[in-house]
Amino acid sequence: MASYLKTGDVMNISFSSQITSGNFAAVIVSPDKTVLARFEADETKGAKITASAEGDYFVIIAGESAAGSIELTRTFG
Repeated sequence: MASYLKTGDVMNISFSSQITSGNFAAVIVSPDKTVLARFEADETKGAKITASAEGDYFVIIAGESAAGSIELTRTFG
């Protein structure tokens, strides 16, 4: 999931997961590929990202033999 932000823009992420098996993680990365936030299995967490540079900010979700559910909401402003 990609979001294009200009310098100073704010993106809020709400994340919740219930993973029943396997390995799971999600990260938010900046345009220069710096990890800004990390979310683990069975976690409810939020993150506020203020863009330090203009470009695409990505939410990357990865799992290995993972089963379960996730909920991710993003808002801007």
